[in-house]
Amino acid sequence: MKDIIKLTDVYKRYNSGKPNEFLALKGVNLNVVEGELLGLIGVSGSGKSTILHIISCLDSYESGSCTYNGEELKELTEKQRNELRNKEISIIMQDMSLIPDDTVYKNVSIPLMFNKDVPYKDIKKKTLEAIKHVGLNDNHIKRKVTELSGGQKQRVAIAKALVSNPKVLLADEPTASLDKKSSNDIIELFKKINRDRGLTIVIVTHDPKVAEQCDRIIEISDGQIVEG
Repeated sequence: MKDIIKLTDVYKRYNSGKPNEFLALKGVNLNVVEGELLGLIGVSGSGKSTILHIISCLDSYESGSCTYNGEELKELTEKQRNELRNKEISIIMQDMSLIPDDTVYKNVSIPLMFNKDVPYKDIKKKTLEAIKHVGLNDNHIKRKVTELSGGQKQRVAIAKALVSNPKVLLADEPTASLDKKSSNDIIELFKKINRDRGLTIVIVTHDPKVAEQCDRIIEISDGQIVEG
């Protein structure tokens, strides 16, 4: 299988030239193989979320190379980065980035509203398919996010990330706020999505038990890859 994402000697610095300047990534080399379920593990502040933000074009990098299918992300225009994030690479943020007072349906359908390749008449069908795929049913569609359990909210966030049929799914600490059963259920869902769709998935976590469920584990510490 080929590398779908590759980071080569990537450096990332925050607050450059200021008293609180911080070197978040220190020459990171990392490859993500197409179709794999990869666990990226490290303690808080190790740099793992920064890597996800760079891959998803939410953040830049000051030196090195980060490619998606051989294309250098740094060289993309803002429009191209937005399109890549909306169609090819989906990210589930740690806070899930859901609109609490909106329904499950409205939350999941949001990415399709910004995808010009999806006809308006197809939005409902694709949204309902995504909701069903993550194990939610008709009873959840019209419920507000505030009415859901933590595990159900995470399923909504996953459905929202899947609805545009991306090639890569990035998940930032998807089990951090869940109880043990819900955490296990969500990891099993990721494994099912990876197996059924052949989707490339990268899970960032601080929990070794979560990482152990992945095909491959890479450890990051103090902005550097230390294992994997």
